[in-house]
Amino acid sequence: MKLLLLLITLTTINCQRKIPPYVIGIWKNLTEEHNAECLKISKANPDYIEKILIDVHATDEKSFHCYIGCIYEKLNFITPNGDANLDVILEKAPYLTAELTLKCDAEAQSGEDLCEKSFISLHCIIHNFSKDILYSVYAMKTVVVLNIFICLGYAMIPYERMDDWKALADVNANECILESGANPIIAKQMFENHKLVDEEHIRCYFKCLALKNEIMSKDGVFFEDEVIKKIPHVTKEIAQRCITKGRTEKDICKKTYLVAFCITEENYVTL
Repeated sequence: MKLLLLLITLTTINCQRKIPPYVIGIWKNLTEEHNAECLKISKANPDYIEKILIDVHATDEKSFHCYIGCIYEKLNFITPNGDANLDVILEKAPYLTAELTLKCDAEAQSGEDLCEKSFISLHCIIHNFSKDILYSVYAMKTVVVLNIFICLGYAMIPYERMDDWKALADVNANECILESGANPIIAKQMFENHKLVDEEHIRCYFKCLALKNEIMSKDGVFFEDEVIKKIPHVTKEIAQRCITKGRTEKDICKKTYLVAFCITEENYVTL
């Protein structure tokens, strides 16, 4: 029997940076109403905006510096002297941590003016929130196989499941946002952005949704049968596993979040 030795040659390796979709979603919602005005004031090329989100490239050009400065001012992210407004940033951009915000603010102080400080801060932030995607192209004789690997690991909720959960949440979303004090942008975009945000008000938003859908008692006891019946894509095994994860938590808001987060984890698919 003849043995064939198949030689697979690595022809191309290129690592490309990517910003997580949930970060892009929040950023777009924050900046949408200010884009036109800031582009007009700064005279920046609109294509530069897409380069940030798609190519993860912050164009080092004065007009773009001032576009970012304008956006930061409109969002109250930055003070008139160019310092980060930490409380506002963490409230509006929950994907950021105080540590990273302060780190990028420290780097930004090397800028000569508000425009440059804003740009340096942005560059620091997108660098820390991008993900590597490794594109490896292998050639074997006349067959070329393209393999895509996630360098740092990335998973997302399938769109049909995301839509089902969003539809369920939307019924009581406005009431629960009001009751919990959750940021409406974050609450309404979470499933679209494939990311549940672990924040005090969002946790209580999930508690409110659970109570409205009658899948949990007021004292935090989940009804397994109702969870399976009312939440799409939850099997008996998933329900049992996720309810168990939150069982020992005393804080009902946090308990509800832990169960919700577990359910999304169980439904993630790796890309």
